[in-house]
Amino acid sequence: MRRIWVVIAVALLVLAVIRLTQLSDAVPSETVPVVLVDGNEETTEDPVLNAYRSILQEEGIASVTHPLRRLMELEPEEAVHAYPSLIFAEGATRRYPKTVLSWITRYIAQGGHILFVYDSGTLHSDGTYHWKALWATLVGVNYYRYDELRDEALTRGVLRFPSDKAAASLHWPSAKLDTDRYVVGYHYGRLRYPMSVAVVEDERVEVLLHGVTEQGDTVPVVTRRRGTDLGRGFVVWANLPLGALKGDSDDLIARAVLRMFLLDSAETVHISPTPKGIGGLVINWHVDASMEWENLPIAMKEGWMLPELKSSIHITAGEFCDEPDDGKGFDACGVGRPLAEKLMEYGTLGSHGGWGHNWYASHLDPNEIGDFTNEDMEKYILMNNECLASVAGYPIREYSAPNGVHPQPDKTLFLEREGVVAYYYPGDGGATPNRTFLRGEMITPKVVAFPVMPRRIHASLEELHRARVSDAEVEDWMKQLADFAVETRTIRLWYSHPYDIPRYEKATVSFFHHVAELQREGVLTVQPMSEYADYLLRVVDVTQNQTRSDDGSLTVRLSHPKGLRGICLSIPSSRYAVKDTPKATQTEQKDRTILCLDEEMNEATVVLAPR
Repeated sequence: MRRIWVVIAVALLVLAVIRLTQLSDAVPSETVPVVLVDGNEETTEDPVLNAYRSILQEEGIASVTHPLRRLMELEPEEAVHAYPSLIFAEGATRRYPKTVLSWITRYIAQGGHILFVYDSGTLHSDGTYHWKALWATLVGVNYYRYDELRDEALTRGVLRFPSDKAAASLHWPSAKLDTDRYVVGYHYGRLRYPMSVAVVEDERVEVLLHGVTEQGDTVPVVTRRRGTDLGRGFVVWANLPLGALKGDSDDLIARAVLRMFLLDSAETVHISPTPKGIGGLVINWHVDASMEWENLPIAMKEGWMLPELKSSIHITAGEFCDEPDDGKGFDACGVGRPLAEKLMEYGTLGSHGGWGHNWYASHLDPNEIGDFTNEDMEKYILMNNECLASVAGYPIREYSAPNGVHPQPDKTLFLEREGVVAYYYPGDGGATPNRTFLRGEMITPKVVAFPVMPRRIHASLEELHRARVSDAEVEDWMKQLADFAVETRTIRLWYSHPYDIPRYEKATVSFFHHVAELQREGVLTVQPMSEYADYLLRVVDVTQNQTRSDDGSLTVRLSHPKGLRGICLSIPSSRYAVKDTPKATQTEQKDRTILCLDEEMNEATVVLAPR
């Protein structure tokens, strides 16, 4: 009998060792700042998750994708140590049983951060609806009210910030708001978005962005909640399908929420997406036609353009503008060549489309003539590029579309084949440079879109003049744009035409001198878009591994096959001090330590000590 008990005891001991080994294997040795939770579990190629993943890559934030089941193999405290932030994206994370709520609650209590998006947690595992969204109590918002409202539970509406402070907390450019703080788009006015008719149920919820529905209801759209009842963590909820919006050329809102959640609230260490870890500005000149033969020499002589502000100067190179043989083109390889060569002192030459500015745009635009085939489009872009390359002495790597006519994805894929790495883009309005998406798919990982930053529904100085915007308002907008890039450490694009400047001469000169001063102070860079694109494309290819020790220190390992020189790490000053690093330039900003690697190396290790 004793022998049987001995056998049982040994068997139990073996099982215990096996279980402990399994648990030990389940605890990751590395720390990953954020997990994209995949509720589908069959594949990680969900288009919505791919959109989130792209933003995280461009923001230099390391991430992985795991099903919740895998995370729950860890104790909540272990999960927080390994994965301090979770994103429950829309669509992919709708189906969960109530049994997961306990683990999620404990994860937050241990200091975990969670972003719940749109319809996450609204379904049981079998596809039937929860009576109330699973995360509603944690979020503090009842965001699924079908039992009460039926078909009116989901609607559309416009977005409005409750205050300037709330807009700043989401890194939102004031130029994308009207006078009543409603979100607007270039040419479109107030933009409409899908949202649920949600209601705040906890007074501790901070509403950063409201929606005003078509029925006139004011609903929460972006909320943040933390408090003693949650423990050491916090919760953010977004009442918008962020990934789906990003997947169809609306990058700004998704990136704004992710930056607030991960960089500000969660204080994540990441690779800076901007050179030197500071703000950047692209000054993009569109040189359309022969009228610039007169304007450009004046602009250079009178200081309307400054050589120290290295711009992206895009030229339509042909000898005609509206119709063949009209003689109104810039003629970059003929009469206009000396002027094109002079422009090289002010920045990098790029292509402004297909040989004849208005002619090309009208033949490409389906709302006008629209009879160009892809072969026609490619033919005239090549003519333009080859002419400008012969003037510049280097390949043309930048592009902007005449009149903004940029048919995706055909044009961008052709530009990629021809060596272009950056282009002016009327989509993704007001956003930072990004690898843009359309219909749920990234168009190309090798070419960076530079969305235009409008002033509300206008962008160029000529458009503002036609709208009768005052000199003071225009100057204020332009200076605010530069200051916004500095404040948010992001890159933004300002565009106009040299012939626009006389409309706002004093305002423009004042703006450029303000920008030059910010550049001299070392808080802003002004570079051609291709140089910014080169840096961003390096950032997304950096391999990043983080390991958090028991004493709270964080070791960050970086590697890149083509070298890390100039790559910058952005470190929250309130959490970490730099303890050990290769040769690097270290600067202190108001809330971040920027560490830029100075040496040629393929691998680097930085150790950060907790404060």
